[in-house]
Formats: sequence, structure tokens, C-alpha cells
Amino acid sequence: MRPIAISLSPNTFMRDVWQAFRLLLTPHRWVHGSAVSRLEQQIAQDLGGGQAFGFDSGRSSWYAILQALDLQTGDEVLVQAFTCVVVPNPVIWSGATPVYVDILPDTLNMDPADLERKITGRSRVVLIQHTLGKPADMGAIMRIARKHNLIVIEDCAHSLGVQAENEHGVMQKVGTFGRAAFFSFGRDKVISSVFGGMAFTADEALAERLGVYQKSLVYPKRRWIVQQLLHPILFSVILPLYFSGIGKALLVLFQKLGLLSKAVYGCEKSGKCHPSMPKRLPNAQAELALSQYERLALFTARRQELAVMYREKLKDLPHACLLPAQPGEVPLRFQLMVEAGISTSHLRHCAQQHNILLGDWYSPAIAPGGVNYQNIHFKAFQTPRACEAADRVVNLPTYPKMLDDDIERVVAFLRDYMNTYHGGRVREVTDRNAWDTFVKKHSPNIFLQSWDFGQFHAEMGDRPYYVGVFEGETIIAVALVILIRAKRAVYYACAAGPILDREAYPQTDVGEPVEITIIREITDFLKKRAELNDASFLRWRPGMPKSEETESHFRKLGFRQAPLHLHAERTWVLDVTPDEETLLKNMRKNTRYAVRRAEKDGVTVRKSVSPEDVQILFDLQQETVERQKFVPFSLEYFQKLSKAFNPPHEFSPLIRGGVDREGADGEGVTDGAVMFTAEYEGKPIAAAMINYYGDMAVYHYAASASQYAKLPGAYIILWEAIKEAKARGCRYFNFWGIVGDDQESHPWHGLSRFKKGFGGEEVWYLHAQDYPLSWRYWINWAIERYRKWKRGL
Repeated sequence: MRPIAISLSPNTFMRDVWQAFRLLLTPHRWVHGSAVSRLEQQIAQDLGGGQAFGFDSGRSSWYAILQALDLQTGDEVLVQAFTCVVVPNPVIWSGATPVYVDILPDTLNMDPADLERKITGRSRVVLIQHTLGKPADMGAIMRIARKHNLIVIEDCAHSLGVQAENEHGVMQKVGTFGRAAFFSFGRDKVISSVFGGMAFTADEALAERLGVYQKSLVYPKRRWIVQQLLHPILFSVILPLYFSGIGKALLVLFQKLGLLSKAVYGCEKSGKCHPSMPKRLPNAQAELALSQYERLALFTARRQELAVMYREKLKDLPHACLLPAQPGEVPLRFQLMVEAGISTSHLRHCAQQHNILLGDWYSPAIAPGGVNYQNIHFKAFQTPRACEAADRVVNLPTYPKMLDDDIERVVAFLRDYMNTYHGGRVREVTDRNAWDTFVKKHSPNIFLQSWDFGQFHAEMGDRPYYVGVFEGETIIAVALVILIRAKRAVYYACAAGPILDREAYPQTDVGEPVEITIIREITDFLKKRAELNDASFLRWRPGMPKSEETESHFRKLGFRQAPLHLHAERTWVLDVTPDEETLLKNMRKNTRYAVRRAEKDGVTVRKSVSPEDVQILFDLQQETVERQKFVPFSLEYFQKLSKAFNPPHEFSPLIRGGVDREGADGEGVTDGAVMFTAEYEGKPIAAAMINYYGDMAVYHYAASASQYAKLPGAYIILWEAIKEAKARGCRYFNFWGIVGDDQESHPWHGLSRFKKGFGGEEVWYLHAQDYPLSWRYWINWAIERYRKWKRGL
């Protein structure tokens, strides 16, 4: 099937490939020649007079303008959010400070009202971006700039050939409104020379300084020029094979071999300038740009024609709206605004399964992903509409090579996606009964995904997110995610989720488990809030069996193996539905003997739901910490956990065979955190807290006194806890974490043998997976690696 790709050199025709090949074979034309001056003269002439200056990229052209303006340290340059990191970077390189202005949702361009609010006494320059070929409101912006004595510069990287209304309502070419403008000839811009840019001004004094600065620069190295010439040649091979997987592999290989360059260098994500720039525009890139510039009118007409077709065919697309058409626009991309909650990354992922590569400009609000917002002075909460647009905008291809049949394929995919599966609506669940009813109905029923566990974390100062995926008003999946503010990092944590209704969840042919699809959606939901919460990573220990295939799916989502576990991964689980005699029979012989011996030895077990009784567990824990070498929990931790699972209005003594309290619906309440204390001659010798929730009981926290080690206190506690699980209607008893029989040196080896003695089977979940959200993740990663090594794990 013919690939449809919004990027990956979409403008490249076969004549461009052959031209690049001929240039590659004529190295005397790589650096010097007449193409640069011809391109400069042609662009200046078409913009109505002035001077143009060629540079190696659009951001170098922008930096050259800033240098010519002679800004001072502390000066402010107003730029819009919903842009690329290469826009604020030159501001930082020049010593000035970028100030981010919010956008208008109908145009994705700078909001004049927010611009005026952000102007201060230090504001010197305002950069106007014509986003994706949509002209900005130049009339309003020019009036504001004149009022506050601001220098207007235009970012025309997306808008070569675009027109906008001036203050008098007359159409005027963009690039001619302000004191200067810059253009980009990047690999997926209006015209392409892979890398390349142009600065333009009609101001003679500024032109003189731009000319001096341009001459002060050197040309790029020949190796860099070869990379750009190879780009159209190699992509003529990569693109047809891209969706088969071979093309992707070739792309990665060629980049690792240094045959292809990346559009944005890694250091630029931290606000730094790559050593390869700024440079002058070499002759080879100018020749490629000139060839496409000669076809600009044809490119423009085709893009506008494709936009008309999209508008007609998508005008009634469900769960999405089209941005209003604007006079003078030339859509470099055609934008859809999908409903809030729809996962745009999932939509793009599904499109790839149909050989359609859709654009992600700009997701996030300052693209690409992984930008260090602190280094570039960006604070997401200051531009909420830009952040929302980054979550909701989907770009459709409008490149000149597109066929009418390609449009039909894109439209057919979108209609099928929106009608049969539109990524779900992800939002927080606020109804406790709805949450717990859903969780208990769909396995696994574990307290880690209960409403009460979220409330416990809230008591500890964390922020629970009860995230639900909805079809209409029906919950089809949930995941309890906790925002944890630890000393070493702020991060999201989700254990044993997601939980889903497999029958209700729409089935798709995206080639991944439905749990992965849900995790993709919820990850997108959390990423929106990560900037506001200053979270540096997401840690997910899913309730999915350990397998290489599952790990591979997580890697594709951008996850990596966590240095430490989140909650128990290798566990021991017992089915408690058989009768007591059978359960005893299935125990290891010495375990069964210890259980039966307890009564003869005078060991008794007391059960309680009072938070005060956790003092016993805490005191015994202090001794167990030294013996078992684990990190202790605080008394406050135990007390608040007990309180969360046993609300005060539900307190009452437990009776044999269950509890005598009732829930709001009149049915018996079987959930709770129950303290089991083994006593000998009136003294506590062992204690454990068992969490009962739905159909699973969990042996989570336990401790014992070494001076009574020969008494079977821990054995009788577990047996009583198992019988309590049966009485409460549980099906499973989870003994929590274990290690293998062959790990004799592990500090948990003896404890694991103790647990396995009660019968059951091993359940091994996937290791915790981390999704980095900022550079600070790697500091936490290093700390946790060290802690793991120090503890001998």
C-alpha cells in the first residue's frame, strides 16, 4: 500500500532526488556557487524589495536577526507557545529572555490580548509565528507593537507564500509586516533543502548589520553538506519501506552511521546551540531550495486544493472539529481539533497501522518531547490554551505529491476511527461507589487499585488520580495513579493497573494488547499534568504477566526498565476456595505441623481493625528491620493505612466468620485492613496487617519477635488470615513478594520458603516500567541504582 507520510521529506519529487545525486557527484558545487545569491535576490524581489541573507537553517536566520538587533542581557522577546524549541533557543543564545504568549484556539497563533498582558518594561521584540500556514492577526498585533514600541519580527518558517490582512484590511505577504522576517527550508517545510533558511529585511540599517554578521560566519563542513544531499536520496528508499519496518530500521541505521542528520539535535532540547550552527548557507542547499522555489506556485495551489477537499469530506466528522478557514492561508498541515480526552498519540499510532503517518506539530506545547522547560524558561500553566491544543490537534498531510486517492484513505481512516474507536475519553472518576464497583467486577481485585488506597495516599500528602477511560458515560477501564512527592523526585506511580472491562472495551487491530492501549491513553492524560505538577517520570507496575513481548510493547511506548520495583512483582498466591481440610492437606508438612502446634503451645490470635493496634506491628517491625534488612515503614504510615481501609463510622469488632458491619447499600462490608496479633502469655510475639479487598486478601506487612522465634506465631496468624479470607468471600490469598528457591543469599530467601509452605503457585508480574518526563529522571535513576546496589538486591 502506498505510504502517506506528513514528514520524511514529503516534498521530494524524483527530480529532487536526481538533483541531489548530481550535486553529490560534483563536490566543487557544494560550498561556493551562484545559487545562494540567486535565491536571496529572488526571495527579496518577491517580497517587494529589501535584502535577504542565506543561512544554514531557519533558527540560524532568527539568531542572525537577534544579533543584528543588538539586544542586551535581560531584554525580553515575546514568542508564542505551541511552537518548536528551536524558536526560543536563539533568544537564549543571544542573552535575552523568551516570554511565552498563549494562542487563539481557532488559529493556533498568538493571542493579541495575552500578548498585551505579557508586555513589561523589559520587552523589546515580539516574534509573530504564522502557525502551519495560518496567518496571524497582524492588524491587531501591529497596533499593540506600535503602542508599546516593540520590534516586530515574523517567523515565516511555515508560511512561504501566505498572505495576511494588514491594519487597513488589505492582503499583504507575510514577512513584510515587521522589521524583519525569517524563513526555513527544512525537510518538511513549504520548500525543502533539508536544512537551510533565509533572513529578510527592508530596513537598510538592519540589512547592513545582517550582511556583516553573515560574512563573519563560515560555511558548514563538507561532511554536513553530504548528509543533507544524501537525505532525499536515502529517503527515496526509506519511505516506500517505512511501514514494513525495514524503512524504520534503515533510518536508524543511517542516522547512527552519520549518513543522515536529525531535524532537532539532542542538545537543543536543553536550550543549547549545536556546534554545527550558525553557519552560512552553502551552494548545494541553495540549489535544492531554488529548484523547489521555482515550483512554489504549484505547491501552494495543490495545498489549498487539498484543504478544500478535507473541509468538504470532514465537515461532519464525529468527535472533532475543523479550524476556521482564513483568507490568505496556505496549509502546510491541515488541522483537526479532536474532543478533549481523545488520545491523539493513539490516533496517530492507529494511523500508522494503515500506512498513514500523521504529524505531531506541536505535541507537547514546546516540541519535540523531552525539552527541558526550565532551561528555556517555559511554564506550562502560563499558556493553558497552547497546552490544550498540543493535546488535541491532529495534523493531516497536505504535501504536493498527495493524490486524491490518498485523501480518500485518510478520510476513511478518520471516519472509521472516530465511529468505532476514538481513543476513549480519559478523565477522573469522582464517584467512589462507581469506582469500587467497577474494580471489584473485573479481575484482579487488589487493594492497590481500591478507592481507599488512594485516600490513604491523600492522607500521606500524595495526590491520587482516579483515572477512568469512558465510552460515553460508561467506564470501560480504570487505573489508580498516585502523584508522589518524594525527596528524590516527584513522580506518578501506578501498581496493578489498569483494570478493564474486556467485553465493553472496543476492539481494534492495532497489534498490541488492550492494556498497552489503555496505558498509552492514560500516559498521555498524565503528561498533560506533568508540567504543572513538576513530575519527572511515571512508574507503572502493570498487573500483566512478565514476558519479553509485553516488555517490547512498553519500550515502543517510550518506557524503560525501572531501577527499583514499585510493589511486589514475583508473588505467591493461594486459591482459598477449597475447604479448610484440603487447604491444610496442601500445605508443606512442617507448615501444617506448625499451624496445628500453635494451639498446643498456647499461642492465640487477636483480630482488630483499630488504628491504635498498629503500634504493636510498628514496634515489632523495628526488630525485624535489622534481621531482614528492609526499609521500615513509619508508625504514621501504618496508622493512616488502617484508618483509610477502616473508616471510623464502620468500626466494630470482627466476629468469627466475617464482620458484623454493613455498607451504605445494606450489604455486608468485606473490605478492610485487619490487624492479626499472635500472643503468648499475654505478650505479642508476631503481628501482621492483612488487606482484604474484593476477591483478594494480601499479606502485606508483618513482623515478629526474635526471642519467640521457636513459637509458631507467624504460622497461626497466616492460617487465621486465610480462614478470614474464606469467610469474607475472597477467592485468593496473596502472600506478596517472594524470591526463587535458588536465591539462597537473598535476604528474603527464608521468608519466601515460609510463604510457599502454605501451598499455592507463583505469579510473576512484569517489572516496573519508567516513562521519563524530564531530565531530572536520570538523577533519580542514578540514586535508585546506587540504593539497589547498596542493599544487595
